[in-house]
Parts: sequence; structure tokens; C-alpha cells
Amino acid sequence: MEIVLVGKRAEARVIRWSKVIGLALALSVILGVGMAAGYRLISGSWELRVAMMGVWSAVIVVGYGTIAGLRAPLSKLRSLP
Repeated sequence: MEIVLVGKRAEARVIRWSKVIGLALALSVILGVGMAAGYRLISGSWELRVAMMGVWSAVIVVGYGTIAGLRAPLSKLRSLP
């Protein structure tokens, strides 16, 4: 399965904001909860900072994917309907 964040339509780059925001939110929840739960298992206490690290790491991953799509040549981008 491939999630297209940046594509082309009529020889112009198009950012699919609904996919970018949806993926960032989904990854933020998964990584935030996962990192907080893992920290809880290891240390025995809850720490909000660890959950926020998961949220920020998800935002960074999605941001990197979006920027990589914007830097790619137009010929390498997928055509959007």
C-alpha cells in the first residue's frame, strides 16, 4: 500500500492535505501512545514528555515525506485523478 502525499495534476504539483493531516494524526496517536506505554512498562511512571516525543516524531516523519515529494521531479510523481 502506498500513500501519496504529493502528486501531479495537469503538470502541476498537488499536495493532498487531507492525506497529510490524516497520516500525521494517525501516526501521532500510534507513536504517542506506544512510546508512553513503553515508557510506563520500563520505568513504572507516566511521563507526558515521552508521549509528546512520539507526537513530534510522527509530525517530522510526515513532514519529511511531504518535503521529499515536493523536491522530486515532476516526472517521478504519480498522476492524480
